[in-house]
Amino acid sequence: MGNPMTAFHEPRLEPATALQDEPNNHPTKGSDFSSATANVRAFQAKLLEVAQANMQFGFEFIQRLATIKSPVEFLSVTAEFTSKRSAMFLRHSKEIAESSIRATAL
Repeated sequence: MGNPMTAFHEPRLEPATALQDEPNNHPTKGSDFSSATANVRAFQAKLLEVAQANMQFGFEFIQRLATIKSPVEFLSVTAEFTSKRSAMFLRHSKEIAESSIRATAL
């Protein structure tokens, strides 16, 4: 069975073995980190782009609503902007999903 006192001692690493386990000694780990950082930055940039597009869309919609002169025109503008917003949402959803997959891939 062995000595019960040695069962609680962790194995000692020799200095050469300890140095081999440090992240700086693995060239691929550094490049993984830098590519992950770049992917996260690209994802953040995509989110900012989507937010800016949504704000611009909102301003355009409000400007068009402010110039409406009849109930029929209100329905027309609302239908137009609803279809534009749906297409925009679909496009942004796909772009964010693709960016998020790239950001999480290592």
